[in-house]
Amino acid sequence: MLGFLATPAGAEPDRPAPTKPGVEALAVRSEGGRAWISYEVARVMDDEVEERIHSGIPVTFRHKVQVLSKRGVPLMPSKVIAQTTIETRVEYDSLTRRYDLLRRIEHRIRQKKQGPLTEEQRRLTDSLDEMRSWMTRFDDVPVFDPARELQGRSLRVRVEVNLGRRYILFVFPGTRSVSAETPLDP
Repeated sequence: MLGFLATPAGAEPDRPAPTKPGVEALAVRSEGGRAWISYEVARVMDDEVEERIHSGIPVTFRHKVQVLSKRGVPLMPSKVIAQTTIETRVEYDSLTRRYDLLRRIEHRIRQKKQGPLTEEQRRLTDSLDEMRSWMTRFDDVPVFDPARELQGRSLRVRVEVNLGRRYILFVFPGTRSVSAETPLDP
């Protein structure tokens, strides 16, 4: 007896899940004249990264979140209105089996002359899941105050994540990074 496996019309056959890192669940909300961003960097904590962490080497990811405005002239690059840089770092202590976590958030608003506003958060944990979440998940990070000067402009938010260096053929350094973009409606 010969049997056939058929896929119903309109359904796609099972495909393997993507293995490349990417920015997912990118969401921006405006509330009370402020913009807040949430996102997750998926598929970045692979065996190679976790091996580096557990060998005691500090691992740092740099997240650059930008609020962009369209220029009035075609073919001109977008204007960066504000930028928030988030640096997440983990260092594993094999003696205590704990992860030392650091998150540094630096806000830059183009019109401010006082310099960037920086905040730092530290945490010590022995949970692998908490470490992964700390490095890759961000909920309600303040990005910009759109009520200040952005009335009526078409804005968008871009997230770029630098995931560190990777060497090609053990000789040529290359940077791994991912990015995503979404509109911001003040």
